Amino acid sequence: MRRVVHFVVNLTLPFLLCLSLSCSEFEDEKEEDGTQEASIDEQTPEPGSPATKTDVIPQEGAVSGYLLTPEQHSENLFKALEVRLGWQDEDHDRFVDLVKTQLAVPLGGVDFRTQSIRDRFPKVQTQLIVRQMAWHAASWVIWREVDPNHPQPGSIFKHCNIHEDRPLLAGEKSMEGTERNRLNEGAVRWQRQLEEFYWKILTRPPTKEEVDLLTTHYLEAISHHQYWPPAGWTVVLYALLSGAEYWNL
Repeated sequence: MRRVVHFVVNLTLPFLLCLSLSCSEFEDEKEEDGTQEASIDEQTPEPGSPATKTDVIPQEGAVSGYLLTPEQHSENLFKALEVRLGWQDEDHDRFVDLVKTQLAVPLGGVDFRTQSIRDRFPKVQTQLIVRQMAWHAASWVIWREVDPNHPQPGSIFKHCNIHEDRPLLAGEKSMEGTERNRLNEGAVRWQRQLEEFYWKILTRPPTKEEVDLLTTHYLEAISHHQYWPPAGWTVVLYALLSGAEYWNL
């Protein structure tokens, strides 16, 4: 049976909930090539309607789709990383899921008190909240992995040693012998773990370009923490959890 892990998050809700996109005014396109293009209003139904086109989020050179529901956000975090964002309500002996309750409406969901129609159109507050959630989740996972006295220990690093394995540093690539072989083996295990996180979080393998990019940022991150490998994994998990590919269908 899986262990349920939760994390108390103190988001600055008043600040985040006050953020919204300002309304934009659109002018009708001038007649071109003898035809009049349809206006934005004619092309796009109201957000929340079943056929709405504004639910679709265009991403140049990337995946586009529909915003996940708050419930999907919560379940995906647990399935991928075995972490839930929220707190235990001791008075009522239940777990309060922050994503499904306090953040439901800002993430496009409904609570049937202030909002009864889903709004899947991306807003500034949605992106900020998702990214803050991603950072808290990534930090929590790494803390759980490295703290020997963690109250809810667990391990999702199945392919590498989070304390030791990492990509080669620039100065290590010219090394030879046993030490170089040891470092190479650690780098291979590190990449295998990265690939597993891609499958767990994005349900696909990483491209070579993505591996190279995350390797660069991983090494840059640990360089600021005396080359401590776990610090780099926080950045990697945050990158995967905060990208549009993760929180859109």
